[in-house]
Amino acid sequence: AAKRTSFEASLLRTRGMPYTLAEGRIQNLYTLHLQNKTAARKVYKLAPQPTTPAIEWKLASSDVEVEGLGEAKVSLFAFLDRAAYAAPVEVDLLVSDDTTGETTSVRLVFRGP
Repeated sequence: AAKRTSFEASLLRTRGMPYTLAEGRIQNLYTLHLQNKTAARKVYKLAPQPTTPAIEWKLASSDVEVEGLGEAKVSLFAFLDRAAYAAPVEVDLLVSDDTTGETTSVRLVFRGP
């Protein structure tokens, strides 16, 4: 039997262009959707895992607070120097419940020209 999780995390690429180019850097924008399946308020930690080449991340906060039985959407910006990009890069984003330590991994793909 599948183990029931206390939260769900899914990642969507923002509609429109899969990437933008500015000042010699490629930018990807994603939206993380978090759903708290418990009655208690929770704080979730976001941790993009290291990649080669190294992607730079900008998050409004690495901690996301979600009310009991609530949901939240968070924007994540990823940047990579154009010269370092050769092919799409797979990235795992770890999302962890700050109280219980329960963790899930969400995979995304950084794209460029």
